[in-house]
Amino acid sequence: MAIKMRTSPFISLKDCPADISIRITKATNTQNRVEKVDFISLDPEQERIRGEMEIECGVKYYYQRTSEMVSSEVTCTAEEAAIALACSDSEIDLAVIAKRETGKLWDDTQKEPYTKIFNTELKATRLWRVVQISRVLQRILEGKASSASGRERGICIHGNRFMTHLIFRLINPQVINDPAYDFANYSQNALPAVIEKIIPIIVREVERMFPNSLVHQLFRTFTKCRELKIEVLQSLA
Repeated sequence: MAIKMRTSPFISLKDCPADISIRITKATNTQNRVEKVDFISLDPEQERIRGEMEIECGVKYYYQRTSEMVSSEVTCTAEEAAIALACSDSEIDLAVIAKRETGKLWDDTQKEPYTKIFNTELKATRLWRVVQISRVLQRILEGKASSASGRERGICIHGNRFMTHLIFRLINPQVINDPAYDFANYSQNALPAVIEKIIPIIVREVERMFPNSLVHQLFRTFTKCRELKIEVLQSLA
C-alpha cells in the first residue's frame, strides 16, 4: 500500500538574504499591473516619512497608490519627492537622471540612487521644502514657456530639472533644513526673485555654449549639463 507523505504548507526562509521578502513581493507581482514606483512602498523608511510629514508639516504624503490620493497644496507623492530630492543633491547627475530616466531613481530600493535620496537621515522638513521650491520654480517656468517661443521656450520646458538643481545651489541650506526658518515668507518673496534672475542666465549660456544642440537632448546629457552648470555658476558669481 502506497503511503502518502504529508508536505508542510510552509517554506523555511532560514539563511535567506535579508531582502528576501522584497524579492518575493516583486516576483509575485510581475503578472499584475504594477509599476516600479509601487515598490517604494516596500521600504520601511517611507512609512516613517509619511508619519513625520503629517505630524511636522501637516502634509498628506502618499508612498503608494490609492483611490484616496488627491493633488493639492498640502499633499505630496513619493514620486514627486524623489524628483525634488534628486535635484537638490549636490551633484548634477541625479537631476539629469530625473530628467532622462526618472524610474532609475527608484529602480532598486536597496541601493543608490534611491538610498541616496531616501534614507534614515532624511527629515520631513527638508523633504517638504525641496518639493515646495520645485513647485514654485515649475509654476514660473510654465508661465515663461507660455509667452516664449523657439529655443527659449524649449529651455523653459526641458531645462526644468537642471534649473531646479541650480536653484538649490544658490539657496542657503538653513532655508531648507531649519524648521524655525520663516520659509513661507522666503518662498513668496525671495525665492521668485532668485528664480527670475537665474532663468535668463541659463538661456544665455545654453545659446552660447550649445547653439546647435537639440534642447530636449541637451538636458539629458551628463557631460553637457556638468559643463553648463560650471559656466552658469561662474556667471552668477
